Amino acid sequence: MDSAFMKLKFLQILYTILLTASSSILIWLQLNLRFLNKWFEDNYLLHILITSPIIGFITYTYWGYAVKTFGSLWSAKLIAYSISTVLFAALSWKFLGESPFDTRTFICILLSFAILAIQIIR
Repeated sequence: MDSAFMKLKFLQILYTILLTASSSILIWLQLNLRFLNKWFEDNYLLHILITSPIIGFITYTYWGYAVKTFGSLWSAKLIAYSISTVLFAALSWKFLGESPFDTRTFICILLSFAILAIQIIR
């Protein structure tokens, strides 16, 4: 394979991962900001109405791009699952103090990295 093709493939994978990560972070924030700031709990309907179209657009975009980049729904699903699991653990730990280091959770996070690597490296 020539280097131009490899560079294009790398950029497609990177773009897919960035879109997926953006979606996962926004979903985490939409669901959990209420635990960090009472305003989001008191105004949940407004919060949902404002953030859902943005999240929906990004999710719709990454899903189509991921399926095209990786060639299957399953690859797109497993990549999205892996990225969202790792980010969920990191965000929950950073902002809510929930440690991802108990045995079961840590193993699942490691498996998520393995799933991601298997899907990307083929």
